[in-house]
Amino acid sequence: MEDLKALNVRHFKLVNGDEIVALVSVKNNDNWILERPLTVSNNILGSYQFAPWFPFSEAKLFKVLKTHVIQHVPISDNVKESYVKLALQTKTQIPEQARSDEELLAEYEQKLIDRYAEEGDIPEPDVPETIH
Repeated sequence: MEDLKALNVRHFKLVNGDEIVALVSVKNNDNWILERPLTVSNNILGSYQFAPWFPFSEAKLFKVLKTHVIQHVPISDNVKESYVKLALQTKTQIPEQARSDEELLAEYEQKLIDRYAEEGDIPEPDVPETIH
């Protein structure tokens, strides 16, 4: 864990709207050299997910001009741990396609059903009363 604290991993907000998390290899006067940048996006469940910034490239280092950055901040240790794990994992494989909102919602719905089934309290759907 001490090794992770020494890494300068930062969250960058770019002027084009991209948000990336990357290891800062070099900080120059007018640019940063970033290693293994990952994009940050949110999903339908309100959480965040990482994906490679350039998923079809084998390049590991990218130059980002400081004029293209709105803001940058260091990230928390638990996010840094997730970043490092994924960055090291994706170095040799093309990542799988991100799941659609429908797939995420179906997975979430199944988790809720499983949880309620374990508790023995499966909620009945709200069905309006039919009047004849």
